[in-house]
Amino acid sequence: MTDQRKLYHKDIICIRKVKGQKYVEFVMVNGAYKERLALHQTFEDLKNPSFVFVGRSHIINIDHVDRITTDAVYLEDGIKIQAGAETIQDVKTRIMEYWRNVE
Repeated sequence: MTDQRKLYHKDIICIRKVKGQKYVEFVMVNGAYKERLALHQTFEDLKNPSFVFVGRSHIINIDHVDRITTDAVYLEDGIKIQAGAETIQDVKTRIMEYWRNVE
């Protein structure tokens, strides 16, 4: 029997690849949850415009972004995701597009 949980998109802060393992970790507003999944497949399964890739190892929920600097994205819960200038610019663009389309 597997442990199955219902994860609400609004509660997901970010999803990150667990280094050296075949797991992703869902960082939630109320804890964390690991699942044996591929990160890219997880992103495709979300089908939600509020999620965006930051680099190759993180998917963030735009609704939980606290701030963005020239080299990092800061999320709620004090989570800091380092990223290069090009990635940061792409994330900023995706965030602007997302908020433009939110009613």
